[in-house]
Amino acid sequence: MPVRVVEFRNYRLRPGVREAFIDYFEERFLDSQEDVGMRVLGQFRLVGDPNRFVWIRGFEDMASRRRALETFYGGPYWERWKGPANDMMIEWDRVHLLRPRDGSWALADRIRHSPSPEPGEPAKVVATFCHARRDGPDEGFEERIRSALEDRGHTVLGGFVTETAENDFPPLPVLQEPGLLVILSLRQDRTEDRDLKPALVEHSEISEVLELEPTDRSALGRPVLGVT
Repeated sequence: MPVRVVEFRNYRLRPGVREAFIDYFEERFLDSQEDVGMRVLGQFRLVGDPNRFVWIRGFEDMASRRRALETFYGGPYWERWKGPANDMMIEWDRVHLLRPRDGSWALADRIRHSPSPEPGEPAKVVATFCHARRDGPDEGFEERIRSALEDRGHTVLGGFVTETAENDFPPLPVLQEPGLLVILSLRQDRTEDRDLKPALVEHSEISEVLELEPTDRSALGRPVLGVT
């Protein structure tokens, strides 16, 4: 299934429950979402914040997104199993609605071709949130950001801009930030990118750089990248 719409979901959990939440989420909400036409692309711990859980899911288009969300959240499965998940969450509406910048930046076609880290060791996934500089037009800044990441040892997995179509499933609010570019990259080594944000500021306005540690069942960042 081609992925033309992506939700980047960043949850704040109650203190001390993240590992229990991950176990419950992966047991109950991976296959069940896939079964109704959603594509769960990755689940992550946010490095540096023990109460954050980030995950990414994709859809073929906005119409299929609406159908899948209506089926899932309006169905008996979610009604039965939502309670424990909701009890562990404090904030669940920090969600960016995105689409691939163009075909060359699409994520899904790159997952199974991404370089794998050493056997048994996950890679670090980095999400870079940035904008063109506000002091004037900056054509091509996306490619300069991409080159800067690659120069620092990252494999760029995909690049996304805000999906501007109306959110036609209002029970799940989303952020639709004008001018946003989100780049997902894979870093093989274990060195820390403490100076990554200052290095990228030369090329654009960087609002956030998130270091993401994949869970055991995450398609993105694991030694076996099983999404096809």
